[in-house]
Amino acid sequence: MNLDQYTTLFEQAPFGYLVVDADLCVKAVNRVAARLLELAKKDLRQKRFSDFIVAADRPRFDTWCRRALSTGRPQSGDVQLISCAGNMFCAHLQCLAESNGSGDETLLLVGVVDITDRKEIETQLTAECDNLRGILNAMEDGVYIVDERHEIEYINPALQKEFGPIDSRKCYEYFHNRRSVCPWCKNEAVFAGRTVRWDWYSARTEKTYDLVDTPLKKADGSILKLEIFRDITSRKHAESSMLESEERFRVAFETSPNAVAIADIDTGVIVSVNEGFTEFTGYAKEAVIGNSSVDIPIWANPEDRERMVAELRRAGEINNLEAAFRTRSGQI
Repeated sequence: MNLDQYTTLFEQAPFGYLVVDADLCVKAVNRVAARLLELAKKDLRQKRFSDFIVAADRPRFDTWCRRALSTGRPQSGDVQLISCAGNMFCAHLQCLAESNGSGDETLLLVGVVDITDRKEIETQLTAECDNLRGILNAMEDGVYIVDERHEIEYINPALQKEFGPIDSRKCYEYFHNRRSVCPWCKNEAVFAGRTVRWDWYSARTEKTYDLVDTPLKKADGSILKLEIFRDITSRKHAESSMLESEERFRVAFETSPNAVAIADIDTGVIVSVNEGFTEFTGYAKEAVIGNSSVDIPIWANPEDRERMVAELRRAGEINNLEAAFRTRSGQI
């Protein structure tokens, strides 16, 4: 390692560099390394560089140095350094073994890069990832993350409870017991940047899920798909029961031989009437729906409707009210 021919490059390098012997004593140091270690260059010479490494990291550094000396291959890793002023910082070290100019001694060139800011960012990102994972793990809804190759990268406990362990299966194998990609797969749309929402019934769990598929961008720019499973089986059953109830009511309403009308209690505006009503009053549906009993005087005595409304407000229902009605032809 002939420093003379590299003196300018060594000194002006944007990173810290030291030359140490086999005992790790400093033989040469550039200005950046001296600034990082907060000691004059002349005072750093003959000090052991390993003394600036925190005790917990020294064994790893010693291993790198031995490997570099024995193999001739560069060795690198991250450690914590303590400057002469007692300030601690994270550094990335790279060790390279070279013979000195005369060839009678092997020296180590140690590169030092301050990565404190990067480590702080990594720590923050790790904390954020841990927080996100904690949130997803605590969710009652199922959540999983899959890549473009259909490999499941994450699945929360709620979903594993429903579908079991992954066992290295792809998403179409895990959820659908298929050997190939599902024809209904939404991945193409999601990886194109769109959020997709759809319902899916699982014969395996006998449940219906509301699924939300959304793109999740990684730090390296690649895209993953995050899918949220919400169990809506009870809601679907309720909707189905309501539709059945509405259908039964519709059939009973339309086929009843009695005259039946649905009207707003405050305004008297008629919302719907059945065939029995049109036959009884002589008014066609189109003539009465949307109009009130004031516009269509079917009550012979308006006071009767007022009595009906008052009793409905009081008791919620009314039975056996006798009243006179007027047909379209005027017959009472």
